[in-house]
Amino acid sequence: MMFQNKLILASKSPRRRELSSIYFNTLVVFEGDLGEPLWTPGTPPKAYLKQCVDTKWANAWEGIRSMPETSPSLLLVGDTVVTFGDKILGKPRSDSEACQMLRELSGRTHRVWTGFRIGLFQDGKILRESGLRQVESLVTFHSLAKSEIEDYVRKDRPLDKAGAYGFQDGALRFVARVVGSYTNIVGLPIFDVVKVAQEIGAR
Repeated sequence: MMFQNKLILASKSPRRRELSSIYFNTLVVFEGDLGEPLWTPGTPPKAYLKQCVDTKWANAWEGIRSMPETSPSLLLVGDTVVTFGDKILGKPRSDSEACQMLRELSGRTHRVWTGFRIGLFQDGKILRESGLRQVESLVTFHSLAKSEIEDYVRKDRPLDKAGAYGFQDGALRFVARVVGSYTNIVGLPIFDVVKVAQEIGAR
């Protein structure tokens, strides 16, 4: 199915844009600053993810509420975190940090969480809104050789990706097992988004 309501995607991620375009006929990317809270060690991942999504939702809504949308349109905000044990693995700041993250994940299972909110709005008013939804996937990596890690980081440059890897590039070969949504790991659990969009009355 294809939704006919316009979707405003509050994310600059090309992966979320690509996934959303599968189901939403008219897609507009919100280019404003969404902000992102810093993670404080000790904050549970689900609580931190809620902070991120709520912050981005508030900033996105402030940026679009004055848009002259005379027919019902949708706003979608999402964020993804990679967790290992009690740590959140953000975007690495250097090649060496990326290699360190991948060494930690080698031969082990980690979790990928995506939180999202989607709402139907018109004439500057929210008609219906989903509230926060969170989706979890488990990813198990093969044991990775030092040379394999270094080669991946050098060639694929994963410094813009949480956890220092992306399924859409060469890291897919690292994966031994996935439990849960594949598209969640890419950045957006699109089937969950579609289901929730239907629940709030999107057409």
